[in-house]
Amino acid sequence: MDNIDNEDYYAVLGVSEYSSEQEIKRAYVRKIKQHSPENDPENFQKIRQAYEVLNDPKMRKQYDERRKYGKYVDELVEKARKEMSKGNYESAVLYLDQALDKAPSLDNVRNTLGICYLNMRQYDKAKREFLRIVQDNPDNAQYLCNLGQVLHLMNDDINAEKYILRAVEINPADITTGLALVDFYIDSKKYGNAIEFLKKLMSTDGKINYKDMPFMLKLLRVYVAKNDVGGMEDIVKKIQNVVPNDSDTKKYVALEFYKISSELIARGNRELAVKIADWGLKFHNMQELRNIKSYNTVSTENCDNNPGNDTSRNTVQEDQVENQVKVETEASNTRIHNHRVNNRRIPKPLRYFIPALVAMAFLAILYFFDH
Repeated sequence: MDNIDNEDYYAVLGVSEYSSEQEIKRAYVRKIKQHSPENDPENFQKIRQAYEVLNDPKMRKQYDERRKYGKYVDELVEKARKEMSKGNYESAVLYLDQALDKAPSLDNVRNTLGICYLNMRQYDKAKREFLRIVQDNPDNAQYLCNLGQVLHLMNDDINAEKYILRAVEINPADITTGLALVDFYIDSKKYGNAIEFLKKLMSTDGKINYKDMPFMLKLLRVYVAKNDVGGMEDIVKKIQNVVPNDSDTKKYVALEFYKISSELIARGNRELAVKIADWGLKFHNMQELRNIKSYNTVSTENCDNNPGNDTSRNTVQEDQVENQVKVETEASNTRIHNHRVNNRRIPKPLRYFIPALVAMAFLAILYFFDH
């Protein structure tokens, strides 16, 4: 229904919007006799498309709503998306509710409403919206994945895994659903499943190359969560072997290492944070990575040069450097649009969408690099 706003399907078939199913069927048969696929393929295709929409009760209802309220709904959805981009999900919900009041059968609008509720942490409402559209669209990978994610947040992991796996099965080429499944496995501490699935994605074309970078970076996160240093070292070597000699790509990779390092600092795992930062510096000499590495250097020097009696002063110096890292971490996160809410880490629901956007941005860089 891509041309839904440009085609009058009732006019194409020569019927009125009040015509019955049988009248539409008779009109279709009459029209294809006049415009056969052999003699008039273009008009035949239009007639076929019109019939497919108007002959299906659900699609016809959606078409009628779009035909009558399309412009009004589009304006409301656009306003809602602007509010969402600013984190004003409550305001976005008001616009989407108005749109659905006029066009309740538009599943894409309802899906956006579910995403708003997800980010507002109103999981029951998000589940209600996603479940409704999944029941109407059981083979839509995006809707299945969204339902699976909200069920996971509601601790219904058995059904969550079922829906996300179904989404991957329907559209195995979709990077968004694939990474969502990996995030589910990481959160559920099913690290073996995450590693197996990522390695499967990486070997789809029989070789590992720079196009597998989003999967390799995600695999690094799995090894970090598992605290498997050997696995980290192995995947870092693979990344080094395939990363193209392109400054933008190297900056992107270094930025991902920095994100992991800053998260480890926040969790108090300073030693591993410094190791990750050191690896990241091999790709790009990023100031924030140097700050994390220098933090460890200052801590070590203080321990060596001030044994015994200066413990209090050492602690103050370490805290000062750690605070500097945190301040610069937040400043860098602002620059890379890694938004914070009330100075806290990104709410868990958003973590399912941001990695997908980052991955798509990386694929865009690779496309430019190839061409």
